[in-house]
Amino acid sequence: MKACTLRLWDEKPHPSQNMNIVTRLSDLGSPLSYKSLLGFYIDIKEEATHTPQSPTYHVIKAYYRENNSNQWVQIFTKASRLKNPGVRKYKKNFLNPIKNVHNVQIKVNVVALGKLSINDFGLVYREHRKLQVTTDED
Repeated sequence: MKACTLRLWDEKPHPSQNMNIVTRLSDLGSPLSYKSLLGFYIDIKEEATHTPQSPTYHVIKAYYRENNSNQWVQIFTKASRLKNPGVRKYKKNFLNPIKNVHNVQIKVNVVALGKLSINDFGLVYREHRKLQVTTDED
């Protein structure tokens, strides 16, 4: 029998001043349909408390683009000084859904002073049209 080493994920935030996360290009699970982007969400965790002696803050910006050729479009901005450490969940619903998206990529840029971790982020979307593919068989 082979030996197996299990490692515990370190969930504690670590000091970081700049983070830039870019996802791979995704068809959001269905390559034959178009989607409407309805919103964006992000869950973060901070340990430190903002005080004049030990300032803690973060600025989070999220962008999206279709395919790899388009320019990044900003969809979310949040700046905060934390009075109490903990988990924060931010969600932004778009007033005007972004329609007819086939492939999408997300970029999250974070500038932080203090200990910060990102637990999860993503898009809220729905499928609204599927392409019909037919073949002629003899």
